[in-house]
Parts: sequence; C-alpha cells; structure tokens
Amino acid sequence: MDGQSDGAQEHSGEYDTVDVYEILQALKKRYKLIAGIFLVSVALAVAAILLLPPVYRVSATLAPGWLQMDTYNKPVLVDSPENIESTVNNGAYNSRIIKSLGLDPLEYSDMVVVASTTKAGNVILLSYDTEDTEVGTRIVGKLISLLDETYSFRISNRKDTVENSILHIRKAMEDTLKNKQMLGNDKKTLINSKKKLANKKNMLDSELQMINEKLLIMEKQNKRLTAELENIRQNTTLLRKQRDELPGSANKADPVSMILYSNTIQQNLAYTENLGSKIEESMNNQKTLQENARNIAFRKKDIDIQLNDQDVKLKDLKVRAEKLDIKHAEHGLNIEKARLNQDRIEGIRIIQEPTASIKPVKPRKKLVVALAGFASLFFGVFLAFFIEWWGIKKREMDVKTSG
Repeated sequence: MDGQSDGAQEHSGEYDTVDVYEILQALKKRYKLIAGIFLVSVALAVAAILLLPPVYRVSATLAPGWLQMDTYNKPVLVDSPENIESTVNNGAYNSRIIKSLGLDPLEYSDMVVVASTTKAGNVILLSYDTEDTEVGTRIVGKLISLLDETYSFRISNRKDTVENSILHIRKAMEDTLKNKQMLGNDKKTLINSKKKLANKKNMLDSELQMINEKLLIMEKQNKRLTAELENIRQNTTLLRKQRDELPGSANKADPVSMILYSNTIQQNLAYTENLGSKIEESMNNQKTLQENARNIAFRKKDIDIQLNDQDVKLKDLKVRAEKLDIKHAEHGLNIEKARLNQDRIEGIRIIQEPTASIKPVKPRKKLVVALAGFASLFFGVFLAFFIEWWGIKKREMDVKTSG
C-alpha cells in the first residue's frame, strides 16, 4: 500500500509541475485542431459577412433655433437640446413618420433614430442605420420637418411679437420726424422774426443817426445864434452908450443922428428878440429830439432783449433737434436689431442636411473577421489544453486502477 501511494504521489508531482516547454509541446501536438477551428471560424465569418446585406448610416446635424435675446444679450433657445434628444430617442415621431411617408408599419416597427448631443455647443446629432439609403434619408428629413413643425406655433407668435414691436418703433420714428419738422418750422419762424427785428433795429439805428446829426447841427446853430445874440446885445449896448455921448444936450443934438441911433437900437432889440425866440425854439426842438433819441435807445434795448431771447430759443431748438436726431438714430438701430433678431428666429436650425454614408457601417468586416479569428484561436487553445488535461487525468486513473 505504501509503495502504491508513493508511486501515485510521484506521478502526481510529475504532472502538477508542467513547464512552458510542455505547454508548447501540447500546442504543437494539437496545432492541426487549433488551425482547423480558426480556419472554419474565419470562413464562417466571411460567409456571414457576404450573406448579410450592407447597412448604411444616414446622419444629420441640427441645433435648436433662437427664440429671442435675454436681458444679458444671450440667445434663448426654442427648446433645450436635451429635451429634443429625449423626444427623438423615445420615438415620439416614429408613427407620424411612417404614416407621412407611407411606409409599412410592420417592416418599420423597430425603426430607431438615435439622437445625441455634443458637450460643446447646442448641437444635436441624428443617425439612422438602414439598408435603403433613400428611405433612410427621407425618414431623417421627415423627422427634422416634424421637429420644426412642433415649434412653428411658438416661432410664429414670437415673429408676430417682434413685427408688432417694429411697427411700434416705426410709429415712434414717424412721430420723431414730425416733431423735428415742427421744430424746423418754429426755427424758420424765429429766424424770420429775428430778421424783422434786425431790420427794425437797423431802421432805428438810421433814425437815431439822423437825430444825432440833427442835434449836432442844432447845437452848432445854437452856438452860432447865441454868439450872434451876444454880439447884437453888445452892439446895442455900445450904440446906447454912443447915443448918450453925443455932444450937447439932448435938445441940441443932431436929430438925424438921434433917429439913426434909435432906429438901429430898435432894430437890434427886435433882432435880439427874434434870435432869442429862435434859440428857444431850437432848444425845445433839441429837447424833443433828445427825448426821441432816448425813446429809440429804449426801443433798441427792447429789440436786443427780444433778439437775445430768440437766440436762446434757437439754441434750445437746436438742442431739441439734436436730441430728436439721436432718438431717430436709436429707433433706426432698434429696428435693425429687431429685424436681425426676427431673421434669427427659427424652430430647428439645420447644420448638415441628411446624408448617407458612402461606406456601409454594418457589418464591420474587419472587426467581425478579427473577432472570429481571436475567439476561434482562444477556443482552439482552450480545447487543446482540455484534451491534454483529459489525457493526463485518464492516465492517472489508469495508474490507480492498475495499482
């Protein structure tokens, strides 16, 4: 018994310590089996590839359109890309697509259009794998059309709102132009009034100049009359003195000389009175002209005040006109901005139209052959080791039985 057990342990230890060389010997021993399994598997994979119809991928790229701009001048999307992705992946439009395109419901009951979003940007990728690229292109195109129809009512309302806003801005723009036209009319009225006042002032200046010239003439005339009056008075005084100094008494004086002196004195006195009247009249006229000059000066000051007031009004009109110009320009910019936003409003923005791939995406020939070859090699090696292991176990059982 002890001998048999020792022999079994020796055999067991011998077979338990299998090195790399023995593994390679086992693979070499079964290489035909491994090669056969590999070749058969690869042949079957190639046959399957040849029998399976090619599947092409129809893809499209789209993005949710802009609805409006928020207060931070950032676009508000018509819907989030995640919602659109979820709606498409849940097959919400499948039945409508099949019905619209007249497809067989049974044949396309498992139709799956895959939607995915990108990390960067609001882009949605659509893909549909099909054997018929024409039908696949129609399916993806119809899906995009239905997506756009989903948001058509919201888009239409938003465009109408923007259009009403543009009409309101245009009305304000027209009111601004009318106000500017009224300011222009007021400006013309003020300019005409200013011209009239300027002409009136020029007339007053001319009248004042004439008065001043008359006053200057009258002043010279008064001086001349005053000097002449003084000379007459001195002459009269001298004549009286000469008359009184005639030789002899008054009774014995020469009557002719007395008469001449008396007549001359009387003439001087009359002329003196006349000169005095002229001087007085001239002085009165001079006072009247001076009063008229003062009145004209006051009227000129009043005109200057009116002119200054009109200058202030003209400056105010200019400032108001400039403000209206700025307002008009702002209205124009607002209309352009509204038009730009209106043009941007859309339900679904198509970045890439539905396009079928040139090469089929299924079956993936190289991958299928590589997987078949790898799996067959793995199975062949496993089977070879299993057969070798089974042979070892069988020999151990035979040894135990013979012992």
